[in-house]
Amino acid sequence: MRLPGPDDLTALRGRDSKYLSRWLRTGLFEFLFERKGRNAFPGADRFIEEQSDVSEDLAVVARALGERDRENLRAAGVIVLRELNFSDERESIVAELVLRLGAKIKALGMLEVLAEKSFRKFPGPKGTRLYTLAFEFARDLADLSQPYAWQCLRHLILMDEYFHPGLAGPALIALTEAAPNEFRASFDLLVDSLDAFYGYEPNSSGIVDKAPARKRLLSAILERLLDRDLILYPCRPKNRPEPETTNWWFNTLRTEFRPLFEDLQSAAPRIDELIAALTATTEESPSAHIGKPLEKPSGDDLDDFQLIRRAAILLVPNRNIDAGKLVDA
Repeated sequence: MRLPGPDDLTALRGRDSKYLSRWLRTGLFEFLFERKGRNAFPGADRFIEEQSDVSEDLAVVARALGERDRENLRAAGVIVLRELNFSDERESIVAELVLRLGAKIKALGMLEVLAEKSFRKFPGPKGTRLYTLAFEFARDLADLSQPYAWQCLRHLILMDEYFHPGLAGPALIALTEAAPNEFRASFDLLVDSLDAFYGYEPNSSGIVDKAPARKRLLSAILERLLDRDLILYPCRPKNRPEPETTNWWFNTLRTEFRPLFEDLQSAAPRIDELIAALTATTEESPSAHIGKPLEKPSGDDLDDFQLIRRAAILLVPNRNIDAGKLVDA
């Protein structure tokens, strides 16, 4: 089958998103449930293979359109996804194809829709398949810095009917990709699942030697953090075990990232002093002045500034202190 050229698809060119959403929704239902085949998509029928993944054929059609028409088709996909009821069996099947198409043409507006959708009323294998597609969609588009990527991923992670510890590592990487400065909140969201999969007990897959997986996870996180000091945060979050015993994150830093670990470890005693000072409750406590942003120093004072930054990172579980105000970004 030849690819569409500039003289093809005239019935779709110049159409607004509302028209295209009706065309797409009607076409998908007729293709899937009325056996109309390529005739379900008038104007693009010559480019639809009846035995193939129709989302791939529609993506080919989208790529052949001009940028404005292609953007209208993306918006049409968002409209269709918003209209679909995920708890309805037929509509959930259509939603799968819409998500596959959206991933291929980067319909970023679907992230906002997914952040509001419920999967809870449609249990079983089909619900799991749709959830997996939604998770993969959000994960794969997280690097495009869309405002809804982090919220969408969080929404999906909180669906404990579907989310499992095996997804924790990819989820943390995607959350960090989407919002590097939200790493502390991302880690807190996933800490139990991360411990279940990467901790020292065999995980749900029966894997005992997790060292390679831990190293891959920390490497991926370090590649995505804008502030590498944030890699310290999982070493001492609130209510965590002592790092020398069962904190796998701490021990992975120590064994697999030794130069970085030694740099951070050398500052540990002074960081502890800063934490003690900043969490003091007396009126004279430095925490009374945390609302004032710090100016980044130079020369000999730079090391002290970096220590304060690291102390602030470790302080985040203390909700009485806003580390973001302490540290000049």
